[in-house]
Amino acid sequence: MTDESGKRRRSSPTGAIVLIVIGVIFLMAHFVPNMDPWPLFARYWPLILIFVGLGGLIDYLWASAHREQQPRSLGVMTALLILTLLFLVALWRHPATRQENHMSRQLDAQGAQSVRTHIEMPAGTLFISSGATDLFDGDFEYSGTSTVPEVTYNVAGGHGDLDVSAKNSSVHFAGPSNDTWDLRLNGAMPTELKVEMGAGTGNLRLNDLNLSGLEVNLGVGTLNLDLNGEWKQSFHGDIQGGVGTATVKLPKDVGVRVHAEGGIGSVNAHGLKRDGGEYVNEALGKSPVTLDLNVHGGVGTINLDEEP
Repeated sequence: MTDESGKRRRSSPTGAIVLIVIGVIFLMAHFVPNMDPWPLFARYWPLILIFVGLGGLIDYLWASAHREQQPRSLGVMTALLILTLLFLVALWRHPATRQENHMSRQLDAQGAQSVRTHIEMPAGTLFISSGATDLFDGDFEYSGTSTVPEVTYNVAGGHGDLDVSAKNSSVHFAGPSNDTWDLRLNGAMPTELKVEMGAGTGNLRLNDLNLSGLEVNLGVGTLNLDLNGEWKQSFHGDIQGGVGTATVKLPKDVGVRVHAEGGIGSVNAHGLKRDGGEYVNEALGKSPVTLDLNVHGGVGTINLDEEP
């Protein structure tokens, strides 16, 4: 681009500098344990606007007084440099760490004879197993800048509806989630279970539950699903993985039929035999109980492991 005098005008480096500063902040938040710079931004964002505005005004006044010279962005660059230094000093003297919170919830069945359980976790590490004192026991570890767990339960006509989810407490952009949910369900209650995870690791030990149906959806991360053991009733399950690895442990003495598709990835079956487009075990057709599963992986690996 040229100005009216025909001189070539240099593009401003301001945008590049802003991107570099933001990138440095994201890296710091990712590698420094529990560091969260966003509360500092939320408190002092007007100061950021003032500094950048003053820098732009200085550059404008300088360009107006020196029309014969090339425009410059020294004012904005200086303002960004000062802000970055102040920001780093503030983090060093008063680290903006993520506040760790703990919450526990216990629920009784309230007369329900069966329950539909829906668990939705945005990101973090999820543990699900049996062992609840009554219907549900849950321990939640979450940071002050992530999502606050919510547990709701209703009973109608002898059927319970249990929902475990999370509501946004504030905006969280940087760094991995350290949230951990440890959930225990009633092992005797007939349970239709649906689990949804956005990103993270799901450790689901469901072998001691009384499942009537199963649906698992994982966006990005690792899924460890344990279905070993003795099952008293047949059920159908859908397991959907996005990007990552899904490992499903399967029983030996209960009939198993798995329709598995790896997407962009692979399917590894151990102890099962291929029957057309399905993987089956030796107990299929001999056992009165059958686990009928659909397992779909997006990008990654599916491991189907029969118990020894």
